[in-house]
Amino acid sequence: MTGTIAESDERTSSCFSVGSVAGTYDEIYVPRIFIPWAQLLLARAALRPGEAVLDIATGPGTVARLAAEQVGRKGRVVGADFSEAMIAIARAKPPSAGAAPIEYLVSPAAPLAITEGGFDVVTCQQGLQFFDDPVRALERVRKSLRNDGRLHIALWTALEDHPLTASIQRALLDSALDELTGFLSKAHSLHDPGMVRTLLEKAGFRVEREASADIVPDGSWYASDGPRLLAASPMCTRLNGVSEDQRNALSRALAAQFQRYEHDGKLDLHFAANFYTAVPA
Repeated sequence: MTGTIAESDERTSSCFSVGSVAGTYDEIYVPRIFIPWAQLLLARAALRPGEAVLDIATGPGTVARLAAEQVGRKGRVVGADFSEAMIAIARAKPPSAGAAPIEYLVSPAAPLAITEGGFDVVTCQQGLQFFDDPVRALERVRKSLRNDGRLHIALWTALEDHPLTASIQRALLDSALDELTGFLSKAHSLHDPGMVRTLLEKAGFRVEREASADIVPDGSWYASDGPRLLAASPMCTRLNGVSEDQRNALSRALAAQFQRYEHDGKLDLHFAANFYTAVPA
């Protein structure tokens, strides 16, 4: 969900009395969820020193920063995202010792403001499902790759496989906030491997490998911090327009849903994703 979490500029967001959407996303989701996923994605990418890497939907640079460490000073890393707020956070982070310099671009996936044929590897963590035209975006990605380049994508599995996401979805429905459930549905909209293979093939790729993986982050903080989960998504901006009674109802509904997964004071949660490695056909 990286590149599209910041749908509007959230610097003055007041959702549930928290700060910016992009900042809250970086604080809450990145260390607990997206760094572990980035490590799994890059383990499949097997980056080599000196390679050039493009990370699209880079968000606050989670994958890009790890990639820069792996390709080293002789490598090159570009992180692109349409959200100025996310890119601002990424640029503000200090570089890692021995890592490649990272160039951050404010750019949509299609058109993508990069040189054609300049990259050995393109990565995309939880971004493809949010693109308005995934095939067109993938076609642009294909042009950015060298002929022997490779593309690595991570996408969530079905919504009902994710206790946290399903809990939030049910809480929104229980609070008569049905109109806010679209973002979560969109986040899981490319859960079907057959659909993803079709998109990649239409864009000129051949799928070489597919795999699935789960992570189980520490769930001790979820039950007391449910509102901040929503504060790191586009739902935050929309929640600012609902009544205080609806917000209170949502907080109660979230607590009730989370109790279903609570054991010994922690939430038993897991996240699952599909990984795809594709090469130019």
